[in-house]
Amino acid sequence: MGLTYRGRAGWDDVSDYAVHLTRPEENDDGLSQLVSILSVGEIRAVRAFGLGAGLDAPRADQRCACLSEIPLGYLGRLVDQRNSAWGLAFRQSKLLAHGGGRVWYVDEDSELETALKSLKAEAMGPPLDQVSPFWTVSRFVDVVRSRDSTYQFEWEREWRVPGGLQFEPSEVAFLLAPEEFHDGLALAASNWGDGQSYDAPIVDPTWGVQKLEAAMRQ
Repeated sequence: MGLTYRGRAGWDDVSDYAVHLTRPEENDDGLSQLVSILSVGEIRAVRAFGLGAGLDAPRADQRCACLSEIPLGYLGRLVDQRNSAWGLAFRQSKLLAHGGGRVWYVDEDSELETALKSLKAEAMGPPLDQVSPFWTVSRFVDVVRSRDSTYQFEWEREWRVPGGLQFEPSEVAFLLAPEEFHDGLALAASNWGDGQSYDAPIVDPTWGVQKLEAAMRQ
């Protein structure tokens, strides 16, 4: 396993993987959430996203699990925004197999947004069109509200999996954790309980490309 993109060595500005970093909570830096995810074998879909968020959408799968395909050598940027270095990663083919896809970032007041607003209005009715293809597309579209904003989120290169992402331990490409916790996490992962074992490499998302490459090949 390495960082080559589609077999192209040196293409470290793109990635075959998508990562999910857990969110820290009070008195926890994100480890507890990672333990929960690994225990149940699922990244749950908690929030609705995209153009269907906040609407009385007819499909519950507007709720999505979220990941990022940010190049692995730049994961430190995501750590800075999430305030967490704990997480797990999958090959993008795994996400595609579960109905996932890349988020489409559409600029505000653009021709594309106007067209999407029209499709949204048609789907909303009345009457509400419960089988409109809009509900398939809506969860994967975010509108970039202002180019003058101090934070542009499209750099995250987000992926979403409607309804959540269920997985087997063997499908996890690698685990993410601060370096000082690698030995303890590796020991726990090798004997997770109920016959489960996570044998994936463990990397620190703040490492540079060369160290990430060496750890994943090892």
